[in-house]
Amino acid sequence: MLSANGIVTARGGALSHAAVVSRALDKPCIVGCEAISVDLDHRSFAIGGRTFPEGTMVSIDGAEGKVYEGSVPIRAAASQDAALQRFLTMADGLSEAEIWLAPRGDAEVGQAGASTSDGTGLLSLTDLVMARGSIEDFTRAISLAAQQPEREAVFGTVRSIVRDACRHLIETVGSGPIHLRLPQLRSERARDLIADWEDIPASQFLPLGNRPLNRAMLQGIAEACDAGNAERVVVFVGGLTGLMEFEAFRGDVTAATSLRTGLLVQNAILLARLAESGAEGLPIWLDPNEIIRTAYGYPMHVMQMPSVLDDYCRQGLLRANPFRNPAESLGSALEAIGAHRGSAVGILGSGGIDDELLARLYRAGYRRFSSSPGAAGRT
Repeated sequence: MLSANGIVTARGGALSHAAVVSRALDKPCIVGCEAISVDLDHRSFAIGGRTFPEGTMVSIDGAEGKVYEGSVPIRAAASQDAALQRFLTMADGLSEAEIWLAPRGDAEVGQAGASTSDGTGLLSLTDLVMARGSIEDFTRAISLAAQQPEREAVFGTVRSIVRDACRHLIETVGSGPIHLRLPQLRSERARDLIADWEDIPASQFLPLGNRPLNRAMLQGIAEACDAGNAERVVVFVGGLTGLMEFEAFRGDVTAATSLRTGLLVQNAILLARLAESGAEGLPIWLDPNEIIRTAYGYPMHVMQMPSVLDDYCRQGLLRANPFRNPAESLGSALEAIGAHRGSAVGILGSGGIDDELLARLYRAGYRRFSSSPGAAGRT
């Protein structure tokens, strides 16, 4: 996959290994092309009565999920067009919105470095490691750290991998703020990437279940920063449900590094508490898709395929697609936070937010949005 320009699979879905890894590598990937018959012995695939041997030139459109025979000519987008840039500058002024970029692969990191975005984030540490080609060593070390915490050398390996991955980002993206998120062992992605995930103790799946591991990653991030960069880096951890956990995490960050700390909201209970308390003075990001998914109990696969819920609604089994129009309790909490301090609270959009929900959040007062470089122009 590291050598390929693109990936096509006959089986798998949006959370398959091919899809997860290719997203982090910033490579186009089309999964689940079940009409393709792959012949490993003859190194070919067949579809529609035709056979394509190894070496046949094909082109893929990762956005539309289409595969074309032959080499399709492409040209760079007209992002440097003067008239377009004037139009976008006018739109920025009218919207009063901030667009932060969340690059994954090295190509997107380069795009972010050349852009005039307001910041970089909220960026997954796993994406950075994967883009540098160190994901296997990283996941192996994390597994050992979870199962054999007495092995101090493992934490040194984690710190070194994180330092090298973050240094490249920090040196590339310029002088703006950088917001980074630590990995979560309980995630679907971790389940896919860690070979012996099932053997990890259940306690490690809690947000702060392995604080020594978190400290090793924090130290790696801090070592990637020179004296002038530490202040611009803010670190987050997902899955928190209350400010007690957050204060413990902030204490760990302060004890281990000079980095700053922010609050990532990914569930309904923390959203409700934030709507009540405000948590003034903290950098905050909301993850609407994850908040909705966990509130409704949907698996990750459903969030990746919103049309499934649209079909469910058409059958009369659900009043509305919650990823477009969430329940009143969630909507009220989101709007309360937006009205109080929407201009200072970020909305994560790297995984794609439905236009209807995005418009609702904007009307509620939110003005900071995160997007992948490829989708920023559409935002």
